[in-house]
Amino acid sequence: MATRLDRLVLLLDTGSTPAVRTTAAKQLGDIQRQHPDDLYHLLARVLVHLRSSNWETRTAAGQAVEAIARNVPLWDPPPIPPSGADAPVIDPQDDDGLYSFATFDIENVMRNGAPLLASAGTEYNVDMGLEDMDPKERMAKQKKMLKQQLGLDFMDVDFLGETDLASASQPAARPQQQQQQAQDVMRSSVKVQPVKEEPSADISMEGLSARERNVLKRKARLAAKDKGKEKVRVVDITSSFAAKKRQSMHESDQTTSNPSSTPPTTPHKPIPTAIKMDQQPSPLESPTTSEPPTEDSKDSKVVIDPSKVKPDESATETRSLTLQTTGSEWPFEGLCEQLCLDLFHPKWTTRHGAAIALREIIKIHACGAGKLVGVSKEENGKRNKKWMEDVGIHFLCVLGLDRFADFVGDQAVSPVRETVAQALGALMRWCDKELCVKVLEEGLLKLVDGVGGQGNGKIENAGTNEQWQVRHGGLVGLKYWMAVREDLVGGVVGDGQTRVFRAIVNGLKDRTDEIRYVSSTTLLPIVPTLLSLLPTETIFREIVSTLWNALTDLDDLTAATSSVMDLLSQLSQHPKVADVMRDETQRKKLLNGQGLGDLITRLFPFFRHAIPAVRSACIRMVGVLCSVETVSSTRSNTPVITWITPTLLSLLFQNFLLEERADIIASTLEVWKSLITLLESRSPTTLQSLLTTSTPTSPLTTWYGLILTPLGYKLDLRLFHQYTTTATTKSEEGLNVSPHDKAMATQDLTVVSKSDVIRGRIAGARAVGILCGVLIHLETDSTVSKEIHSRTVAFLNSGWVGQRAFVAIIVEEIFALFADRTTSNTHTPFTKPFLTETWDLMNQMISQWDSGVTAFYVELWNALEGVRNECVGLMSQFESYGIKGPAIPLVQRGGEQQQQTSQQQQQEVSFSVQVADQCVGQIYEQMIAQVASLGIEKSRGKKDPLVVLSDRQKRVVATIESYKNLSMGIESQAMASIACALVRLNKLPAKLTPIIRALMEGTKTEPDESMQERAARGVATLVGLLIQSGKVGAADKVVKNLGVGICGVVPEDKGLVEGIESMK
Repeated sequence: MATRLDRLVLLLDTGSTPAVRTTAAKQLGDIQRQHPDDLYHLLARVLVHLRSSNWETRTAAGQAVEAIARNVPLWDPPPIPPSGADAPVIDPQDDDGLYSFATFDIENVMRNGAPLLASAGTEYNVDMGLEDMDPKERMAKQKKMLKQQLGLDFMDVDFLGETDLASASQPAARPQQQQQQAQDVMRSSVKVQPVKEEPSADISMEGLSARERNVLKRKARLAAKDKGKEKVRVVDITSSFAAKKRQSMHESDQTTSNPSSTPPTTPHKPIPTAIKMDQQPSPLESPTTSEPPTEDSKDSKVVIDPSKVKPDESATETRSLTLQTTGSEWPFEGLCEQLCLDLFHPKWTTRHGAAIALREIIKIHACGAGKLVGVSKEENGKRNKKWMEDVGIHFLCVLGLDRFADFVGDQAVSPVRETVAQALGALMRWCDKELCVKVLEEGLLKLVDGVGGQGNGKIENAGTNEQWQVRHGGLVGLKYWMAVREDLVGGVVGDGQTRVFRAIVNGLKDRTDEIRYVSSTTLLPIVPTLLSLLPTETIFREIVSTLWNALTDLDDLTAATSSVMDLLSQLSQHPKVADVMRDETQRKKLLNGQGLGDLITRLFPFFRHAIPAVRSACIRMVGVLCSVETVSSTRSNTPVITWITPTLLSLLFQNFLLEERADIIASTLEVWKSLITLLESRSPTTLQSLLTTSTPTSPLTTWYGLILTPLGYKLDLRLFHQYTTTATTKSEEGLNVSPHDKAMATQDLTVVSKSDVIRGRIAGARAVGILCGVLIHLETDSTVSKEIHSRTVAFLNSGWVGQRAFVAIIVEEIFALFADRTTSNTHTPFTKPFLTETWDLMNQMISQWDSGVTAFYVELWNALEGVRNECVGLMSQFESYGIKGPAIPLVQRGGEQQQQTSQQQQQEVSFSVQVADQCVGQIYEQMIAQVASLGIEKSRGKKDPLVVLSDRQKRVVATIESYKNLSMGIESQAMASIACALVRLNKLPAKLTPIIRALMEGTKTEPDESMQERAARGVATLVGLLIQSGKVGAADKVVKNLGVGICGVVPEDKGLVEGIESMK
């Protein structure tokens, strides 16, 4: 039976959702808190998953490492060793083989180091010859290989001398035996399946069919493929290589000074760590778990401290073994040393997992790294700084050598570089100013400058594929460096002429999209700091102008578009930058003589960009430009606005029709309001041209037609403006259509949600209403009012309920504009004829509806056809028993001329729901009586005719009820919209019952959330008007009725008397 630990570790890899994996990782941390002595046991189980090929598994393993690390006390060793322990042997000249900027040159690594790709193919032989070595020899060999990989094998100083190897080859007997036992414990925690032997390649194929031979070949291929999946790699994380080296030197010295003595003891007493082993192995564990790795089992799974000593098979009880650790160094020293080597593994997944683990450990425990027991506090501080400097150099080398990139979602990512940069940022949090500056100047800036770069932005071989990746790695590291050390940003940015600032600006000008993206995201977190450090003119000239120019090089596929526009909008909305932009616009010196009207066209291709973040950033940028102009409107002698054109407004309006995201629709409507308000104050002639210009129709007419297109019907694509930066497919009308907008443009409700369509239509109707209200307010005669009124009346009398509802929303916005701008009370008439005429018409319509006069809507045609078909089926059932019923009339669709037949000429009425009621009522009763009088006997194996006819009649009744509910629902939607418009004018009719009924039904029965919310707002407005008019009693009744509707039994709960509440 698997233990809880087995199940939690398994969930890191097999969890169905990220939440499950995260929960398992947190519970592993709880196990570490409850059993602090099992640190290496837990790390052994988790470390395997850091090398997984699955991204989610590696992420979960990193979360587990973080959870475990958070439950390990911070390492702060005492300066005096414990009693009975000798002081550790430390050579003042020994640097433990750590890198230092004093002797390390990253340019040599870039020139001589081998690039780290997705997979160089060497992962299959990288550890050849290592499986038979003990952990110490293996670590030395791996470090030598790392020097060769970094191109540092020409250096005279080696990590490991011959004396070290000599001492390593003759370890002490007793400690080694104890270490093997601990290794056996760690190894037994790794699940290894037995490797099945391949079928012999010499199997005779004679006498086998072609199918049988193919089956054998497939089995052989699968066996060969599976053979490498369960390979075992030997790793020792209980202590670092430096600790083993010090221990070997100490033992060698003792043996030399007293060769006849007994085997030497350790220089300081080891701290035993108890690890509990279950009596019964997990089902996931293989019987051969304790066997040493075979020749074929290399470098696929990780086993911590594998032992060549078989466990005691006679043990039948739960046992506790001792994990032999040095006890004098940081608990994560050996693990981090191995992870630093894994950073240079040929497989990118291994590098990525190692970077994740290092990031989580450094984030919490970097303050104790490198410190030893028995060493003074000052010396430990130096050792900690050396350790962080060494790890920082490892990170810099990976940033410079890694070449792997992949696509996640809609943009390219470099997971290894990004994660290593995050780990570097976590490291910088613990470093002092001197080391941070060294990492920046001796590492990151050299990567940004490229091999042979001089810090002036001129990079040798900048066009090569390799060089941009090196610069990208440097900029990614710089991004996290600046985000973490904001206290040092002022010193490195300076007055805008420093290497750091020039490197970022040059990145913004780079033609490589990834470089532009990371450069812009580098500046985003420090925008407030930049605005406080640099002169506004410098920011505008160096950054803002560069970002505007970058928009001309972006297209639908570039990932930098969103970040570039985000940075541009954040900088432009700052008052100082806005003042400079406004002054430059007025002098027409903006960006080499280009005015704001020329610049705004650069945003047009991104209104319907495939990436939602780009569309959102584009809308925000238009809003920023509008706010800049709004501030300038307070000044005298402001010029007429020319950059707000009908094309810009059309592109904004198309967002209401094509956009599915609610946040983008809301931001578009806010920008629309700002633009209309700005045009009203600065350029009213532009607004009037929206109604009078005809090419072939005026923009306002076009928007009316688009927003009132019936739901589910294809939009007229000829009325759209489409600006694209890449070639896209064309519609039947010959206009460019973005692929992601086709479903909305064609109103394919099987692909897009009807609620999304309605939400956009509501916003579009509000936008048209705002525009119409301003036009009516600006008019000097009644021409505009008459034209808008004629359109309004036509659509209010439309046969489409959707058109009635949306035109009522347009009228509501017009009423709202005048109500907000008028100081009159509810009894003062308005002077505009449009207001009074439209209000009277809508009040009359809602009164007729309340009196029972209903209209037939086109949306009901299909449902009514279904009712008729059921009635025809009922009459056909009667005819099967020899009873002929009356002919069922056809559904006469309004205005349609249908060809009459001899049978149709006898029909005096068209089919309606009243006819259906007669079929299941009076006509059914008469015909069922005739069937009963005939005395038709029940046939063998068939139902009683009366039962069959009764079931058929019930089916028709259910269809009629469904139709009536649908009819009441869509009509209440139209009436609720009309009622909302009536109360929005702050004027109450003489008869309140129709308005109250329409609004209450809208709040109770409306299925669409957006329409229901508008009805609820209408109720709130009505209550306020009633209180303001002194009709408190009516207001109380509305509130009580609303409370009853909210607290009443919903249809889903009807008929439920008993049951489990959570399952209802």
